[in-house]
Amino acid sequence: MGPSVSSLQPCVRGRVHACRDQRISQDVDKLATSFGDVLVAVIITPLTIIYYTYNLSRILGFLGPVSIYGYFFAGAILNRLLMTPLVRAIVKKVCFCLLERLPPVQSHQERSAV
Repeated sequence: MGPSVSSLQPCVRGRVHACRDQRISQDVDKLATSFGDVLVAVIITPLTIIYYTYNLSRILGFLGPVSIYGYFFAGAILNRLLMTPLVRAIVKKVCFCLLERLPPVQSHQERSAV
């Protein structure tokens, strides 16, 4: 005997997520996708870095990895030194613009509340 018509009714109501099995399968799909993203970030990226570091050291000797990691750290420090004042200036400008526009908004808010 197959399933009765009344047991199939919740899945055929016209909703996308009406059936429990459908919701569970979509949740499992999202979980697998998220797990795959985390797996790439946690396992594959460090292994790739180790692989290319080994190849550089094999081809260029000690100078290869030192130059690449030195370039990375120099770029990170330079980025920090250049971006910090720029971000502060932008935040001050945005805050000033918001504070400049705040009093008219407050006066309109008080008028509409009365």
